[in-house]
Amino acid sequence: MFQKRKRVENGYLMDLIIKAPCCICGRGNCDPSHVKTRASGGPDVEWNIFPMCRFHHTEWGQIGWKKFLMRYPIFKFKLRLKGWDTEGDRLTHPSLGASSCGS
Repeated sequence: MFQKRKRVENGYLMDLIIKAPCCICGRGNCDPSHVKTRASGGPDVEWNIFPMCRFHHTEWGQIGWKKFLMRYPIFKFKLRLKGWDTEGDRLTHPSLGASSCGS
């Protein structure tokens, strides 16, 4: 059986994110949570990755970004600080050009 190789563009940033506290609850041992997912071509850059504990990272994926932002308004603020536009039906970032995330 073949193991899927992990794509890491910026190992230093990933190490920092893993060691940082969760941006929602402050717990440690975080997952690097990509706003625009790796599967969708999201880059390993500071504005696209947030440290999230496993609970919040899983919740983000399960309930979707709109409900997640309603539940955790502080995260909406943190997204905006990194340049994300949270209004409308899609999350957009100027660095992504015409590309956006989720609906």
